[in-house]
Amino acid sequence: MANTTPDVGADPVSTSGEEEPVTGVVLPKYGTPNEFAYVNGDIVAQTNTESSQIKYTVSMIVNVSGNTPAGHYSGDFSALVTPVF
Repeated sequence: MANTTPDVGADPVSTSGEEEPVTGVVLPKYGTPNEFAYVNGDIVAQTNTESSQIKYTVSMIVNVSGNTPAGHYSGDFSALVTPVF
């Protein structure tokens, strides 16, 4: 979802080039602007139709303590995308 604080993210958009409504929906926990959540294994967004192509934007915010030493840190993230036919 598009957020204002901080200014990150975007609402789902149809990329099929047609004048059709966006059929993708972001589930409520992840679809409320300026509310951030992540639970491993959650379904974040879905559509029940194969009639359009939908572009989703994933934004990540990392909560780092002011006491964290400077340096390079890394993490892993993966997303499972299941197409509907």
